[in-house]
Amino acid sequence: MSRIEELTLGAIDEADRTFCVSFGGNLGNLERSMAAVGQTAPLHVRSVDGDRYQLVTGFRRAQVLRLLGRTQVLGAVYSREELPDPKAARLAVFDNFGVRDYNLVEQARAVELLLDVGEMAEAELVNKVLPAMGLQGHGRVLQRLRRLLVVEEEFLETIAEEGWPARAVLPLCAWRADARQAFFEVVQALRPGANKLAELVTWIEEIALQRDKPIESVLVDLKLRSRSQDEALSPPERLRQVREVVRRARYPTLTRMERRASELVGKLQLSPYVTVRPPEGFEGDAYEARFSFASPEELGRIGRRLVEASDDPSAVELRSLLTEGLPEDEEEEKP
Repeated sequence: MSRIEELTLGAIDEADRTFCVSFGGNLGNLERSMAAVGQTAPLHVRSVDGDRYQLVTGFRRAQVLRLLGRTQVLGAVYSREELPDPKAARLAVFDNFGVRDYNLVEQARAVELLLDVGEMAEAELVNKVLPAMGLQGHGRVLQRLRRLLVVEEEFLETIAEEGWPARAVLPLCAWRADARQAFFEVVQALRPGANKLAELVTWIEEIALQRDKPIESVLVDLKLRSRSQDEALSPPERLRQVREVVRRARYPTLTRMERRASELVGKLQLSPYVTVRPPEGFEGDAYEARFSFASPEELGRIGRRLVEASDDPSAVELRSLLTEGLPEDEEEEKP
């Protein structure tokens, strides 16, 4: 059984990270809370050599208490016999389960701690712990989580800071190290949201399969590193450009259809105040036309031009793009 004692913070060895799961994250909310109401939960520690203590849980709280200038803290003190390593590891992981969500890096650290120190079987981790973390209970997810921890520290910090989820990050753990390094340099510059990151990962993997090339070669072919760091563009513009380049490479037929539709609309010679757009992905049965006018006369001219354009052969071909796609001789992508 533990005993609650008032301890000197300096007697706790915070440099011993054996049981630390915490990684990254903003301490602001916790600091404001503890500044207002103080320490509401004790740190869990093990006694070492009488007057020294090993920290088991509460690494974030200990950090905040130090920042607040506190010298005395409450600790739940155990002996090593009362709290052997396997139990300490499980306590360290599950202590915060009901308090806050772990980011993906913390989830990976928790899994590693439970396996290596907590002596937990992989089956229990897969069937119970991963679902409790909101992850798919699958052995592949477990293996990729473990491989995440070999990623460079700066990239782990980005993953934690951005709050990127497993579905966007874990596929990268199956990539070669040089491909992952090159891709992380791109996304660190772009900082896409979780959905766009997952989209980029999926598209790049599919392009590599289509072209039968390594992922790192695809990244080079598409010049993603230079595009992501183009200082002539704003960050949102760079992200749009990179997404568009990758999307076009992933869907070459769709790209040719878009290009052909643009050519045909140009041939219709509509008013500059009229725009025509195909349905997204050409998955629909109608184009969208938008126009603007400043007078009844302008509206009349636009209307007459639209009527005239309806008889143009280009309008017929625009329709066939939706119903039949590209002609067979245009379907093959040029190498």
